[in-house]
Amino acid sequence: MFLRLKKSSIYFLRSSIVSIFAIVSLKFIRTLNLASYKMISSMEEKSIDRKSEKLGYPMYEEDEIDLYELWVVLKKRFRVILLTLVIFIAGAVAYVFIAPPVYKTEAVIFPIGGEKTNLPSILEGLPVPLPSVADKVTVESVLKSRTLRERVIEKLNLMPVLFKDLWDESRNTWRQDLEPEDIPTILDGAELLEDLISVSSNKKTGTITFSVEFPEDPHMAYKIAQVSLEEAYKILNEKSWSLAKKHRIFLENQIKEVLNKQKVLEEVYLKFIKGEIKEVPIVVDERFISKIFKESLNYENNDKFDIPGNLKQNLERNIPIAKGMNRNLPEYQFNYQKLQWQFEVLKNLLSTLFQQYQIAKANEVKESVSFQIIDPPYIPQKPAKPKKALILAVSFVSGLFTGIFLAFFKEWLNNARKRYSENVEGQENESVS
Repeated sequence: MFLRLKKSSIYFLRSSIVSIFAIVSLKFIRTLNLASYKMISSMEEKSIDRKSEKLGYPMYEEDEIDLYELWVVLKKRFRVILLTLVIFIAGAVAYVFIAPPVYKTEAVIFPIGGEKTNLPSILEGLPVPLPSVADKVTVESVLKSRTLRERVIEKLNLMPVLFKDLWDESRNTWRQDLEPEDIPTILDGAELLEDLISVSSNKKTGTITFSVEFPEDPHMAYKIAQVSLEEAYKILNEKSWSLAKKHRIFLENQIKEVLNKQKVLEEVYLKFIKGEIKEVPIVVDERFISKIFKESLNYENNDKFDIPGNLKQNLERNIPIAKGMNRNLPEYQFNYQKLQWQFEVLKNLLSTLFQQYQIAKANEVKESVSFQIIDPPYIPQKPAKPKKALILAVSFVSGLFTGIFLAFFKEWLNNARKRYSENVEGQENESVS
């Protein structure tokens, strides 16, 4: 409870005076109109009564407002107006000097990526959920996330800075007089840091403005903004698990599998050349080729990932299990042709897989969410708050309206007292007579 009250009081004092000035001025303007109307009506009634007594017949009320009488009231109550104005201005000046300076830095960024691409359905058979558009991580959501604020607090060690009144610098720990429930946690720090950070987007230009306000220390405002952008970039890379990225990783695994087959085939080749073996085994069989085509390329159902037209035909035609080979040749030449064929198959497979790998990488760049810094954060040279000119102007206008209201109200109150006294005296005279 103490922590929440402590955190709320930091910002309450900064904004309360300006807000009260604006609210009070509006209230006083409305009340001023009502009081002025009543006071003027009272003056006009007296004037009409006096004229009626002189002329001997009743006079009707006129709709015109006697500006001279208003001027007389303002002149008569000038001290009240001046005193009220001085009090308001003095309060504003005191607030301007007492309030700690708040420094503000901004960074303008432009989100990039996140484009929707027509990727193949190669992962339909895999036991992994495919993300939808609603699942995509956006730059703005990351900048507003609690995860980002917690990372910034940990990297800059902001807990002693955010709660410096509760921190014992001599012992480099929290004060001993604090209860365990009053010791702030990183969640409390993230909640407090949320009040210092603001994120706004411009729909016309598509840019995002990231601003940080920090009291008394302009360098800390800059550090928070800089580290926030760095950590946001890391979070986007961690969270951006797109379909294109899954496809790229899957192709990498398939390429590794083909390279492993090639390595095995090279070992077979060396043994065959050295004479260690006479019969060359079929390392690249029909099942392996079909598996690569079906799982990695899905060439039958996807026009985007085209396979060279003659590749499939050549592979199927030369598969010895399906088509057989010329066994009339001498045994050595026959086994040598088997090696050549298998190397040619792996070469064509790797060539096609590498082509699709480059396409997958390009699609991954399109789908990945990131941002480009247009205007980097800067170290502010002048405080953004308190806005001295605005506060003094608002206090002057509020004090002037309040003083005028009090002047008319005091005049109306005096007239009301006089009318009340006259009515009481008149009733007493009537009762005596």
